[in-house]
Amino acid sequence: MSKKEKVRLSASKIKTLDSCSWLFFSKYHLKVPDTTNDGASRGTIVHLIFELLLKPRHKKKYFTKLKKSPTAILRIKSLNKLLNKHAKKLNVDDKDNMALIYQMLYVGFNHNFYCKGNKELKEEEHFEIEGDNFVINGFIDKKAFYKNKIDIWDYKSSKSKFNREEIESNYQALMYSLATLKKDGVIPEVKFLFLRFPDSPEQAAPKLTEEELEEKLIISADSRFSASSNESFCLLYTSPSPRD
Repeated sequence: MSKKEKVRLSASKIKTLDSCSWLFFSKYHLKVPDTTNDGASRGTIVHLIFELLLKPRHKKKYFTKLKKSPTAILRIKSLNKLLNKHAKKLNVDDKDNMALIYQMLYVGFNHNFYCKGNKELKEEEHFEIEGDNFVINGFIDKKAFYKNKIDIWDYKSSKSKFNREEIESNYQALMYSLATLKKDGVIPEVKFLFLRFPDSPEQAAPKLTEEELEEKLIISADSRFSASSNESFCLLYTSPSPRD
């Protein structure tokens, strides 16, 4: 099977199938457009600001000021202008949404933002994992290289943390781990930072072996998203119902 013929996957796509097969069919086969929501829009803006501030040239200029309070960004003209531009564009420039954005940025900036002690720090790294029947594309928010390990950080703007089942079988963690293993030769430690939980924002995913990663992600995805299984899936929702 050529690369063009393979199913394109992401963590959200697999999670959608797990939660509701009809929703999966509607979104990815019928192409029913998503409706935007404030939470997703806030997350987009927060990720944008974090990505910019991770660039070395911005650290000395802005970071010390930004750590001081949730509203410190209001006193940095260029960043505040950028934030307001995107908030207005995404229709989250009201008082309540802006307060949440300021608070989430403050939590992120004050939780080891530059990964102390690292030898190299990368922001927004693209990855691709190819199986027999699928190709997974995605981005890693932040990757920190240390002497004997790699840490991956993923920012979450959701209002709830993962439950035990979600963190132990987390598709994002599996993808980040396998992509990093294939690229850097190391299985990383994957950590999620829940920005709406200032007292305890960090949640770490279990670290798996190479064999466990292959089994849980590659083998599972290849069997679930093969050409035959996709044809059967489409037939399930497109075949006419028998008449009485």
